Amino acid sequence: MQGYNVKQFKMPRWDQLPKMGLYLDQVIMLIDDWMSDYVEVSGSMLTHTMVNNYVKQKIVRAPVNRRYDRRSIASLIVVSIVKPAFPIGDIAKLIRRALEGGNAEASYNDFCEMMEDALKQVFFLNGQAEENNLPEIRTLGQGITREDRDLFINVARTCASQFYVRSVYLEKEADALSGFDGE
Repeated sequence: MQGYNVKQFKMPRWDQLPKMGLYLDQVIMLIDDWMSDYVEVSGSMLTHTMVNNYVKQKIVRAPVNRRYDRRSIASLIVVSIVKPAFPIGDIAKLIRRALEGGNAEASYNDFCEMMEDALKQVFFLNGQAEENNLPEIRTLGQGITREDRDLFINVARTCASQFYVRSVYLEKEADALSGFDGE
């Protein structure tokens, strides 16, 4: 698949995110560097304006002394992945719902596992996985109900499907363009 390396897709877990606050330029560079390992992007996944809008909409916490904390960085990673599949208003609701239990670390790590599992299912099992064969999520954030878990798994599957459709489309488009001789 041209431009996509989902076989190796591994989201950074909470404990791999910077412990110290980062300036906006550093956050954008960190997320772009991480995503560029897996997805071919033209330009940046995030811009200053986008992040500032997410802060204004209270999707991401405001920086303290112009530095974004670990929770804000995790939220921006989630937004970067989910944004192609969902409108920003829905993403805000999903993030708020995931954080209702109060354990941002567990919620973020759960999302990472769900996203990785969903990508494996969509790309490598071609949608043939049965519900009882789905990998079990090892942790559930405090206060996360079975209903919320199912909701978040389906969000991850939707994003994975979005990646899949884009990769197939891009691959076919690239093949078609390479065969075009301009006559």
